[in-house]
Amino acid sequence: TLGEYIPGPWSWGQAVFSPDGQIIAHASARIRLWNVKTHELIHELINPYSDDCAIAKAKFSPNGKYFAVSNNSCWNEENRTGHLVIWDMSTYDIIQDWIQEDAYLPNPKEEKDAYIFPVDAITFLPNNTGIVYASGNTLQIKDVLDNNKQDVLKLGDKMYATQLSTSSDGRLAYILMEWTMDHDWPYLWTQQHKVQIWNINTHAMINEIKYPDGWATLSLEFLGTRLAQIDFENATSQIHNLETGTVQNLPFRAGWQYYNSDGSLVLYSRLLIDDEQGMELWKTDTWRNLYTFKPDFGTD
Repeated sequence: TLGEYIPGPWSWGQAVFSPDGQIIAHASARIRLWNVKTHELIHELINPYSDDCAIAKAKFSPNGKYFAVSNNSCWNEENRTGHLVIWDMSTYDIIQDWIQEDAYLPNPKEEKDAYIFPVDAITFLPNNTGIVYASGNTLQIKDVLDNNKQDVLKLGDKMYATQLSTSSDGRLAYILMEWTMDHDWPYLWTQQHKVQIWNINTHAMINEIKYPDGWATLSLEFLGTRLAQIDFENATSQIHNLETGTVQNLPFRAGWQYYNSDGSLVLYSRLLIDDEQGMELWKTDTWRNLYTFKPDFGTD
């Protein structure tokens, strides 16, 4: 372990690996870069919004040259805006500081009031300098080295982007759209999910995948061009390849699930299951258990 102290209560931060796996960036009130092998502190980036905002997302560019952090839920901002800050990792200088506005969704019960959601979705394009990020009810497409290159995809006012990914050629944007709708008792709220696929160059939505409404029963996570889906109500698990359309069904295992970047490995944290407590590492293609660790909560 790195022994990193995480100050609270606002931002426990994000820990992300560089593309080559040599650096882990821990982004909280401080943004510290650690050498994975030696555990040495390489550098500390200065976040201009560490006192006023929580860090929600962090991301390296594909070549590791740029590092982006989404600061949102800013409690001292009058206009309820977040900030997307980008560093050049060769100089550790801030090269961009862009506004990330909150998303506004209509309230069907109150015409004057709207639901307000901070947005933090970001992803780099494969060309390394292009970036796509959520701002309000739109997607902004920019170049980190050229402020004159800017494009906007309007997503409408019914849902907002929570996760982003792109195709391997950078032509398509995969957008996970969701929001929580209020209802009367006893159905206080349900979650709505859908995935939209947009052509970045033509601004056209070419496909949409809709999911049934549910009460916190569906987990969706982008793994590059794959989408990991866990349905807790129906006890199913699968990985959907968005480029080929193929679906890989996996055995359902209860517990928190963490995938590696391409979905070939999954780690199950089964710490709330009395008779089978443990940490399990599985290969998803052959469904072979590579490692199981059973912690002793009296000592570990």
